Amino acid sequence: MICVTVGIPACESARTLARAIGSVRAQSCADWRLIVSDDASTDASAAIAANAAAQDARITLRRQPARRGVMNFRDLLEGVETPCFAWLAADDFWAPEFLARTLAALEERGDAVSALPRAAFVGPGTSGRIPDTAALDGPWPDRVRRFLAHPGGTRMYGLMRSKALQAAFPPRAMNAYDWALMLGLLAQGPQIEVPEVLLFREETDWLRYAEVVDESGARGLYRQFPVLEMSLVALRRGHVPRGARSDLLALNLRKHEEYTAICRPAVFGRRLWFYRRLGLPYATRPDDAAGLMKAVAARGDAARAQAAQTLLARLKPAAAPAGPARIGRAAPPLTAIVTARNAEATLDRLLAHLHRHGAQAVVIDHGSTDRSRAIAEARRGAPVRDILTEPFDGVFDLTAQLRRKREVITTLGEGWVIHADADEFLDTPDGGRLRDLVAAWGDRQIQAVPCRELAFLPAAEDELHDPASFEATMLMAAPMIERDPKQRLFRVGADLSLWMATGGHTVTADPARLAPQTLSLRHYLGLSLDDLRAQYLGRVFAHADRMKRWHTNRVADGVQVVPPPAGALAPLGAPEPPPLTELPIFAPRAEEPPPPPPATPVDLWIVAADPAAGDRAARMVAANFPGLRMAHATRPPEGPTAVLHLLQHPAAAVASSSGTAARREAACGWLRGIARARQAALAPGRAYAEVRAEDLPTAAPALVLAVRDLLLRRTTGGTSGFLRLAAMQLAACPGPETRAITASLARDLGYGWAEPA
Repeated sequence: MICVTVGIPACESARTLARAIGSVRAQSCADWRLIVSDDASTDASAAIAANAAAQDARITLRRQPARRGVMNFRDLLEGVETPCFAWLAADDFWAPEFLARTLAALEERGDAVSALPRAAFVGPGTSGRIPDTAALDGPWPDRVRRFLAHPGGTRMYGLMRSKALQAAFPPRAMNAYDWALMLGLLAQGPQIEVPEVLLFREETDWLRYAEVVDESGARGLYRQFPVLEMSLVALRRGHVPRGARSDLLALNLRKHEEYTAICRPAVFGRRLWFYRRLGLPYATRPDDAAGLMKAVAARGDAARAQAAQTLLARLKPAAAPAGPARIGRAAPPLTAIVTARNAEATLDRLLAHLHRHGAQAVVIDHGSTDRSRAIAEARRGAPVRDILTEPFDGVFDLTAQLRRKREVITTLGEGWVIHADADEFLDTPDGGRLRDLVAAWGDRQIQAVPCRELAFLPAAEDELHDPASFEATMLMAAPMIERDPKQRLFRVGADLSLWMATGGHTVTADPARLAPQTLSLRHYLGLSLDDLRAQYLGRVFAHADRMKRWHTNRVADGVQVVPPPAGALAPLGAPEPPPLTELPIFAPRAEEPPPPPPATPVDLWIVAADPAAGDRAARMVAANFPGLRMAHATRPPEGPTAVLHLLQHPAAAVASSSGTAARREAACGWLRGIARARQAALAPGRAYAEVRAEDLPTAAPALVLAVRDLLLRRTTGGTSGFLRLAAMQLAACPGPETRAITASLARDLGYGWAEPA
């Protein structure tokens, strides 16, 4: 049985139609039929489709006797009996897995009416924008409000359930018919997202959407308010819930302003004061309006271009209007400052979460070596506004991070800030959007919002959660309370001196300055226990942070283990245990005693987990520094004596271990050994350098230089002696637990492995 009907509405599409048809024929899922409906084209579109139909019996060509326009899309739906349907624009194309992935998503979510993959604009003139494809999930009013905030034209190009689509299609042609269609679909169920780029679109100059209104012959209010007819149809059909009607009104006002600015710039100039009073986007954002006027001035007739140039000279920042908020006023900007360091497991879901809440995001990437950067790039524009890069030198330095975030905050101008890491999710008490919550606080007295934290953790050793669904599957959590109360949402312009002093937790200690609501902070520390080990057992903290007694509930000095948090977690919905002051995933570990003080003075400690490697390095050093007094240790002793640390590939660390538990402990020991040596190296006055044991046979010159710099105290202060990324050393790495625990630090050290066949 055929599962999917694909419809391509073609009109003067000879340039790209063969590409679109070819992408359907290349699908890994073969259970489809394709209908190409040629809308009375005068070019070779019909011939291209006829040729494809002759080659593939699954393809049918229809020819419209007269131009149908929008209704050509509807005609493709007539008589469709397959469970699912998808339109493919004639100038777009699919990746080979489009149908397979979207079909699987709809099969998994029986309540969803549409599955939309991520999309990318391609071809000449592409602006770099990324279409908004974030899931429209949750209660009906919430998904409609999120859609009305960012309607977009890509959403109609997902895979849809045919009956729902036929019921949703508007009864007649109109401007923004696709938005009316989406409102009809969302009234029947959610649109879910497939987290892969599978749809490729040629970008249309967005100014054309306003200009087409003039060309369509619309009159009166339907011309001045381009989405009014669509709105009235959706309201009459019951496709807009009561709680989203103000959002629909706001959309009409925004599109009215946009149409006026693009097509009637002189009128826009005369109404500028009024639009400012309404709080409409272009009127209240002079930089955006100036950019728009520059674009308008570069096109169109001479009168419109001249009016745009005249208005351009007038545009200056306007003071915020006084008085109560009016209908249509834009909500205050909400910006999340998100730090990410190898956060691919949770970053994508966090960005989707922020988008649902109406926030934009500035992502600060700390030298990630996984897919974190690519994930942020894929979300650029919705919601990622900017991606900043901060180098990573091997040390977690919260003080430096906060300084960088404070710099970003000072550039925002107004609105509210979400201070979040890539594994932290903020929720309102009633499940509404954060942007709507802060819009209600016109009172400048409110500076910050208190947060109640739940730490979500895996409860068992073999528990592993999928990055695509962990929000639904991680249901065990511990309530947390720290020394400094958490306030992760605060006003731009708030005094950040206390925030800096409390590690970014607390903005104000004055209860009168706090919002009456308390937010929930869902903190997903790790999707498995091995994930937690990878994140924390190898972490090294800045000396200044430790002097402030920060991170006291995290790993320090490599003396912890990560056991299952037995008894500390409670399922959601069950009575909560008392809040914890320390994370329940770290436990003390019995440590071997430090090496005894040497009987004679030592000039250089050689720290090595492998005694044979230590002996080899000592012989090479002695050959070049006769009389140098050296001693061996498996951990750096206290004191100022210079330390040469011999690193080894994690595969070597686990090679002699048999059994999963032993390999896991050996991998953890590899992390702890490096973290402990590096943490000691950060002590003031310590001279420290790292060399890979695998490089010793060919690294005599480099080793000699490293020891010379150590003895001359040119390598002090710790991080200057940390190993920098170098060429990969491939080796077999047994066991998935070893890869999971060691991969991140191994990449930093230039270590890799041959993946098992």
